Parts: sequence; structure tokens; C-alpha cells
Amino acid sequence: MPQVFVDTGAWYALLDKTDSCHARAVEFFQSLAHPLVTTNYIADETITLGKKPFGI
Repeated sequence: MPQVFVDTGAWYALLDKTDSCHARAVEFFQSLAHPLVTTNYIADETITLGKKPFGI
């Protein structure tokens, strides 16, 4: 079965409503018929990015 690898940028765009790609990311994720695959490193990076405001 095909799988879709998801990197930090895609997760972040999905989670951050102010991201310029948020609407496209939501639309894409809702249309997927294949399992998503990522790594612990990407999950950690996404969580860390979401906690820290930009410019600091």
C-alpha cells in the first residue's frame, strides 16, 4: 500500500492557521487515502517549532 511521508513543513502548515499554506494543507490532508508516515525527529521538530515564537 502506498504511503505519504510527511515532513515538518507540512505538519506545521496543517497546525498553524496563520501559515500561508494552511488551507491547502488542510485540503490535502483531508483528501488523502493513504497512511501518513513520519519520524520521531520530525514530530519533535514540529512540536518544538510550534512552541517557540518566530524571531526569538
